[in-house]
Amino acid sequence: MNAQALRKFVEENQRLVSECAHLMTQCNKWERECSLYDHDLEALMDFGNEADQRAKEAKIRDQELEDEVRKLRDELALFKYKMEMNSALEKDKEHLMINLHMADEEVKLLFEENKVLDVENKRLLRLYQKERNHSASGGKHTDSASAKSNKRKSSSKTSSLIQGKIDLVSKKQQDSPYHPCAPKDVWILEKRGAVVVPPGSPGSHE
Repeated sequence: MNAQALRKFVEENQRLVSECAHLMTQCNKWERECSLYDHDLEALMDFGNEADQRAKEAKIRDQELEDEVRKLRDELALFKYKMEMNSALEKDKEHLMINLHMADEEVKLLFEENKVLDVENKRLLRLYQKERNHSASGGKHTDSASAKSNKRKSSSKTSSLIQGKIDLVSKKQQDSPYHPCAPKDVWILEKRGAVVVPPGSPGSHE
């Protein structure tokens, strides 16, 4: 081998060594790039797993919030129902108070009417006894006619007083904004018409 061929071989060898060094440098660079890529890929995988976990937790939390909202809606509906019931009870209470006041007034009127009837019964009893006492004498027919006339006048007067009180109660009931006990008017009239003094008592008509 001559010198020129040797020199050419050496130059070619140096060029290959230089290219090999360059390739080694490139290889090391790509290895670092691959390492970084693997690291980033691993980080992305971890982030993806964490994101999936957070998504599951968010879904669970969302379900919990929906359940809580549904519960709050049920509680709100129950609260509204209780408020409506309370309002209705307050109105019923007002109506009951009105009816109670009306009943008290009617009791007072009945008491006054019974007092009037008691006085009338006693007066009629005295007239009856007076008639019996005078029946033995010759003025039986005259006294009987007088007693009957007085009885009719007393009954008319008592009926007028009772009718006036009944009209007063009826007017109060008509002026009242609430009449849940309207059938009671008929009952009161029946009771008033059924005031009877037992035979033999001090207030008897016989």
